[in-house]
Amino acid sequence: MLDKEQSEVAADALLSPSREAQIAAKERAEAQDRKRATQQRIGWFGLSGFAVGAAFGYVFLGNALPAGFVGLALGFIVGQFLSRRAV
Repeated sequence: MLDKEQSEVAADALLSPSREAQIAAKERAEAQDRKRATQQRIGWFGLSGFAVGAAFGYVFLGNALPAGFVGLALGFIVGQFLSRRAV
């Protein structure tokens, strides 16, 4: 018969690998969630940059250049600027 300490050591030896695997899986899931949140934030900044650039191009440069071209260019620049600052 095992005493209490010996039984706890045996239980820990049997359960330790699965506990470590659970902890590692939880850490991987959390890291993946952080990465996904960062990518979503960058995507939203890019989309808002495109919208700002399109509005700027339409309002201020509507007669000189096509608004779509200017909006795309300015939106790309603003989106890149915001996404680099977000990371």
